[in-house]
Amino acid sequence: DLKFVSDPVWFGRHIAELNATNHAVVRSYVWGLDLSETLDGAGGVGGLLWVRLAGGPASGAHFVSYDGNGNVWQLVSAGTGTETARYEYGPFGEPLRATGPAAPLNPFRFSTKRTDPGTGLVLYEYRVYSPSMGRWTCMDPINERGSELINSTRAVVGLDEENHLYACVHNNPVITFDPFGLYLPPQAWPQPPPLPPSPPDDWYDPLQAAACFCKNYRDMRKANTIGADKYFHCLAHCCSAKKGAKQTAAIIGLARELCDICRNKSDNLLKEFLDSMSDMEANQHGLNCPKDKSCKDWCAKYRPKGLDPKY
Repeated sequence: DLKFVSDPVWFGRHIAELNATNHAVVRSYVWGLDLSETLDGAGGVGGLLWVRLAGGPASGAHFVSYDGNGNVWQLVSAGTGTETARYEYGPFGEPLRATGPAAPLNPFRFSTKRTDPGTGLVLYEYRVYSPSMGRWTCMDPINERGSELINSTRAVVGLDEENHLYACVHNNPVITFDPFGLYLPPQAWPQPPPLPPSPPDDWYDPLQAAACFCKNYRDMRKANTIGADKYFHCLAHCCSAKKGAKQTAAIIGLARELCDICRNKSDNLLKEFLDSMSDMEANQHGLNCPKDKSCKDWCAKYRPKGLDPKY
C-alpha cells in the first residue's frame, strides 16, 4: 500500500509516494512547465520533468519525454542516458506497448495522468477516463441536473461535447487534450468566423509619421525654393496618412503651427495667423489623399514653379 504526498498549490499534484508501512520513499516526481508553458495552465499535461525510483532494477532518476499531445512517450536514465521505458498508445490512449525496466514502475503515462495498474483507467483530477472504451466513466458534472441553473446563466462558448456527457474531447484525443477531465482547452474550442480586416488604426506607429515629416522637412531645406513649404506640408501629411498615422500627423502639424506663431516676433500677428491657416489647409489636403492617388500628384496644386522635378 502507498501513501501520497501532494502539493496543494498545484491542484494536489503528486510529488512523492511513500510505503504505507515504514514511510520509505517509493517514487518521487519533479514538475515544471506544462504544454501551456506555465506551471498549471494545461493541468500538468506534459509537465512532468523526471521520475525518481527508489529501488528495483531501474532505480534512480529518469527524464521524461513526450509526444506532441503531452503523453509520456519515453523515460531516459539520468545516469546513463539510456532508454529505460517506452510507451505506445492507440488513438484513444489505449496502451499498445510498454517496454523497458522502468515502464511498469511509472504510473504517469497517457496525458501525463496517473494510470491505475489494476484497471487501466486514467485518473484525471475530476473524472476517470477509460482508454479501452474511449470515454469517461461518469457524466460531465457541468451538465448534471444540479448545474442546469448555472448553465442557463453562464456566458461561455457552447460546446457540442456538452450534448454527449461521456464523450472525451470531441472523440478526438489524437490532437487535443483535457487538462482536468472537465473541459476542452481553448485551442480546441469552436472558433467564430474570422472578422473582416479592419482599416489601419489612426494611431498606428507614430514613428512612421515622424519619419515622413523628417524626410519632407529635409527635402524642403534642400530644395530651398520660395513658396514650396505648403507643398512639402501636404506631402508630409499625405505620407503619414498612407502609413496609417493620420491622427498623429494632424497633431504634429497643429503643434508645429502653434509653435511657429508663438516663436514669431513679427508685429503683424494677423498675417502670421492667416499663413498658418493656409499651411493647415495644405495639411488637411494631404490627409485626405485617396488610396489610388500618389502624394506627389495629389499635392501638385501646391507645387511652386521652379521646384526641382525630383521632389
